[in-house]
Amino acid sequence: PPYVKSMFPGPGMNAAPNSKISLEFSEAMNASTVNTTNIVLWNVTAGAGVTLSSVAMDSNESKFALITPQSALISGNSYELRVKGAVANSSGITMRPPDQASSVAFSSQFVAGTTNDTTAPTIYPMTTTSSILAVNGTFGFGFNEKLDFNTIGATNFSLYRGATAVGFTTKYDSSANNLYIVSNSVLIPSSTYTLTFNGTIKDLANNRITTTTYTYSTGQADTTAPNVKTVRCDDYTCRIEFTEPINHDSQVDSNWVSSTVNHARFNLDQSGDKIIAGTSLTYDPVDYAVTAKGVVLTAGANFTLTIAGVTDISGNVMSSYSITAPTESSAQTFGSF
Repeated sequence: PPYVKSMFPGPGMNAAPNSKISLEFSEAMNASTVNTTNIVLWNVTAGAGVTLSSVAMDSNESKFALITPQSALISGNSYELRVKGAVANSSGITMRPPDQASSVAFSSQFVAGTTNDTTAPTIYPMTTTSSILAVNGTFGFGFNEKLDFNTIGATNFSLYRGATAVGFTTKYDSSANNLYIVSNSVLIPSSTYTLTFNGTIKDLANNRITTTTYTYSTGQADTTAPNVKTVRCDDYTCRIEFTEPINHDSQVDSNWVSSTVNHARFNLDQSGDKIIAGTSLTYDPVDYAVTAKGVVLTAGANFTLTIAGVTDISGNVMSSYSITAPTESSAQTFGSF
């Protein structure tokens, strides 16, 4: 079942009275179940419930919930956020069994501080503009406070090579408070790229980041073939992590034949192939990882995974790869590696 991976404010923390509350779930959730009925904010000091204006899921990954109280929190009061068992993932699996839908599946307490947050977040680039950026590199940034993930998307940034707009994907790691912007294709060697934060990105207290621009220069073409870094499987999920950004084109794209979200590139054997057309394959552009869900393996028994015919985003072909390893139990991994 899904679970809450992180929350802000964390346990025992002081939060600005004008701040929203954010939750990160372990996987994509069913947004219709993450609502003001199943998410409850309780004023422990006053012994009363707090009216919520909204509970909103992010539109990128459906893993983050933003909880907005109707009015500012009361300074000095203790609060408890409660998530009920009826909250479900995108496959309909609830956090608690159906007969415990009203039970609390997660709770955490924090304290409302004395001062409102009126300061915009500070940006810390992971790669300095004076450094050469690899053509398969990622634009990474850290922040000194949590961001409103509903203000982190394609409309909140622009990426250009000269006057040419470049498509990209964003990923926000709420636990580490890091933001990654990944080009949808390999960068052009020996070129200049301009990345702009357009001033619409906010923290949890609605303070906006000032419009900020970073300029990067890319290095030479990538000629190194990719390899597999790690493989882990439990009885429901497999995660394959590669050494560099890997081709993950969709079925309608020209590079589909060598894509890592093409089921034909994998054979997961344990008395029959377990990665079939109906198995979910997703790609993480930051960790360079492919996740297969619904593989139906037997915990404790060995599996054999074979990968052939895949390329990195530069078109370098990976040598065929095979591994035999024991299957872990989802009761211990919770489907998260």
